[in-house]
Amino acid sequence: MADKGYVSLDNYEKGVMDYKIIPFIFPRDNMRLKKICSRFNYPLEVYEGNDKLKKTLEDVVSTFKIFMKHWKLYKPIRATIEHFFKLMKEGLGHSNYHVYTDESMAKMAYLNVLLTALIIAEVDFDMKTIQQLSET
Repeated sequence: MADKGYVSLDNYEKGVMDYKIIPFIFPRDNMRLKKICSRFNYPLEVYEGNDKLKKTLEDVVSTFKIFMKHWKLYKPIRATIEHFFKLMKEGLGHSNYHVYTDESMAKMAYLNVLLTALIIAEVDFDMKTIQQLSET
């Protein structure tokens, strides 16, 4: 999941090919699905007989194409995503880590996502409440 500023062909490619996930990034108005999918290069293991990897990538790519064709259906939840990130960044200090290694940075980021999710799970999921939490 990423906010609007995260749109980039590279980010779609990394999500699908490297992490085997559906990147939940809303495309720009002039973005074409064919242009995005042309960046998807299957790794050599697929051609060396790794059928499990091939099946996984095919499933992810086909699901990604469905998402991209119908992305406007997901647009109403955009505010929820933005409030989640705002609560993480401003409410829990996600933008100000004082760590020195990639490993400790990853641990802090995962902990912050978990903490944010726990807070939201405990609060009556009301957008006004989430917004107030992120601003305090």
